[in-house]
Amino acid sequence: ESIMTENLSENKPLVFLREDDERDLYTKEEMLSLSERDFHTRLFISSAVYRNNCVWIRNHHTDIVASSSNFTYIRDYFKAAFSTENHTAAKTTLTAELTKWFDLDDPEYYTYATTLASGLSSEAANTSFQIHEAMVKSPDDVRAARRTLIMLLDILFSKCHLKKFLHKESNANIYRLVHCATKHRKNKFPLIYATFSFLLQLTLTIFVVLEIPNRTLRNIIKDLVYSNSNIGDADVDEHEDPRTLFRATSMYVLAILTGVYSVMVTSNEFVVFPNVCRFYGKICVLQLIDIIVNVVLPCI
Repeated sequence: ESIMTENLSENKPLVFLREDDERDLYTKEEMLSLSERDFHTRLFISSAVYRNNCVWIRNHHTDIVASSSNFTYIRDYFKAAFSTENHTAAKTTLTAELTKWFDLDDPEYYTYATTLASGLSSEAANTSFQIHEAMVKSPDDVRAARRTLIMLLDILFSKCHLKKFLHKESNANIYRLVHCATKHRKNKFPLIYATFSFLLQLTLTIFVVLEIPNRTLRNIIKDLVYSNSNIGDADVDEHEDPRTLFRATSMYVLAILTGVYSVMVTSNEFVVFPNVCRFYGKICVLQLIDIIVNVVLPCI
């Protein structure tokens, strides 16, 4: 409470009512303070740890709501990136933080997300820091610290968004999975599977495209032969293979079903195209292959 009182520069009265407090009612001074407080949710990040907490949620009712360990990871992430400038520790903390966030169910995730969104609103004006050598060294650095926190949490939420895009919305394919497996890694062996899949689909498409004019040419020659011969209609029917009609009907049915499926696949790819570009980050070979296989080939 003393740390928060010393470091908060807001001209608003503070209320310290804990969940485990023995009293159930506010004092008269606190009741007067509540009338001057708004309903914004704010954050206070401290260097000191008190009761296993270093990130305190401040709401309309009290300034000392204890947070969970997920907020502690955010504090460690910010401290490593901004205060100590240890980028290796920042990446390690981000990995651990993402592991915990990916295990959250939807209600828990949205609870944390909305709390952080309120703290980051108005360029993180609702977030305050303890002025300390291990956190924010000077009041003049608070603005830079808020900008850094916004950028760090943008990285966090973008990773959560991509996880939702690939996993929950079922937009994963072999090329996107291979991109995840090879990005920032020296082992590029999974690219072989992506290349083989691309060549296989490309070869099958080329075969179908070349087969269409070939079949059309054979039908034209067959019609010319029947029209110039002296064979009657009855003889033509006799010499025609009954399997030909079945084969032709099957090809038409297959073509219609394939066309419907191609429209479904292509339409979804057009919808998620901005997320695909955000997923790859910059244009690469896998992204071009992804577009060719999921957009160009189905249209053909």
